[in-house]
Amino acid sequence: MTIHKQSMRAFINGKIFTANPEQPYASTMIVRDGSIAWIGEESDLENIDGDCVDLKGQRVLPGLIDAHLHPLWLANASTQIACTPPFVNSIADLIEQIRNSCKANETGKWIEGWGYDEGKLSEGRTPTRRDLDEASADIPIFISRTCTHIAVVNSKALELAGITRDTPDPPGGKIDRDLNGEPTGILRENAKDLVYRIMPAKSLEENAASLAELSTFLLSHGITAITDLSSRTEPIDYLEMYQTAVKKGLKQRTVLYNLWEDLKDKPLLVPDKINRENQIHIGGIKLFSDGSVSGKTAW
Repeated sequence: MTIHKQSMRAFINGKIFTANPEQPYASTMIVRDGSIAWIGEESDLENIDGDCVDLKGQRVLPGLIDAHLHPLWLANASTQIACTPPFVNSIADLIEQIRNSCKANETGKWIEGWGYDEGKLSEGRTPTRRDLDEASADIPIFISRTCTHIAVVNSKALELAGITRDTPDPPGGKIDRDLNGEPTGILRENAKDLVYRIMPAKSLEENAASLAELSTFLLSHGITAITDLSSRTEPIDYLEMYQTAVKKGLKQRTVLYNLWEDLKDKPLLVPDKINRENQIHIGGIKLFSDGSVSGKTAW
């Protein structure tokens, strides 16, 4: 077999996993116009007339699909405090990291962080509003637990959200309180939304740009298709946001799973939105039946 150059590149001397049970591995593949045109052994080729890449024995895998992902959250997390080792091993470390962020902070800008796990903090407990107040009493702070089902905020954030001892627990949520009935700053499940909904929101264009930026990072890890397991229609329509992200450079095939709250009163599952031929489409519905196991909000 002779391969001629037509926007073609040959990859040789590899360990290529084919997913074909009759030919599970191969050493050579031909890519033409962005698609695999042929796969087999180099010995099957008489001549390669075009670019040739020696894989030097490296393994080649099909593109990976991340079937449960929160891409927008991941894109935004890169600009937040990572409350995980090696930088954060204690509440004291967390306070220090927040203070460092406050020094470079614009006046009034929220400080956000993610990933704390009280079981891995040296104090063996969850941070509270009082701990975060030590870092800053004037700048609002919002820190998500590793499960993302729980958050802790400082007194300023509680004040801006209007959460007091008299605020009732929202349906599906819990405001932790001390022995005197005062909020501790720990907000479980839907209670965290009381603060989240008053935080400054990015525009659709800004979020789309962040997703396009994330695309390169995902591709570097072999992830060629993704899902968004908490897609919304308000205040931003995620379908439109991802379509805009494609124009800005998002490469991944993306399947959206909208929350039931958004779907129950709106006919979103229409043919043009669920068409699997589209790079961006709605693939299903997400329902919450319980909470976090590690965060102990699950039944």
